[in-house]
Amino acid sequence: MDEIHELPIPDWGLRCPRCDHPLAGLREHQCPACALKLDMIGIVSRHRPIVDIGLRCPECDYMLTGLMSERCPECGHRFLVRDLIEDHVEDDILMTPQGPLYTDAHLKRREPLYTGKERPLPDFGYRCAACDQLLAGASGDVCLHCGEPFNLQPIHVVGEWVNLSPLLSMFPSQVRAHVQDLLYQAAVPFLVDNAGLSRAWGFDLGLGRGGLRVPHEFAFDALAALAEAGAHSLSEDMADWICPACGENVPGGFEICWSCEHPHSEDQPGSGDAS
Repeated sequence: MDEIHELPIPDWGLRCPRCDHPLAGLREHQCPACALKLDMIGIVSRHRPIVDIGLRCPECDYMLTGLMSERCPECGHRFLVRDLIEDHVEDDILMTPQGPLYTDAHLKRREPLYTGKERPLPDFGYRCAACDQLLAGASGDVCLHCGEPFNLQPIHVVGEWVNLSPLLSMFPSQVRAHVQDLLYQAAVPFLVDNAGLSRAWGFDLGLGRGGLRVPHEFAFDALAALAEAGAHSLSEDMADWICPACGENVPGGFEICWSCEHPHSEDQPGSGDAS
């Protein structure tokens, strides 16, 4: 919901709370008539009808756009528009690690290993656009199998972080489902931009304007970790497992228990197996 701070200000019918000057089209959050600094969350939360910023009832998910009161007509739940906006702004604008295991996922815990210029080319998951064979092992910038030239540039850049999400389609579904686990295990820093993600645990490919981001310097380390997991998943099960020491449910990408650091026993059944 970062459009709440969008410039120029959208035509939502907003007016300055001090002098009633219309705010649509302003290119800064300050009233040109009275110089009031504009609290956009406060102004939007007081405006009626409720503007179209995607607010939904927290109880029944009813769309609240256009309502004149702070009561859901579908289920009767009473809410405060400001609280809903602040909750969504916190969730959507800030890029934060997901889940209790990843509170330090954004921290740099080691130096990067790859730059993408290594030859022979390590396995980064890239395939030749002409013959669809893996490019790993190439001694130059041409495919070993058909001689087609290639480059490794299609990474979406946003500031000092790159959006890895458009490249996840190169990897098997088992890898995409555990991508956060795998990057964390490989000590690759990452952030998740909620604005383009569902609230589900894993990733799909409909990531919209947000996605999974890693620092520039770790982009190829991330790809290498996912490619290695992809090769591993061809012969190994990526299912979650139960730690034999503490009973914790551990994501399948982890070789040791995240809670007690006990190693994964090879004959330990996955979490979905019968006891």
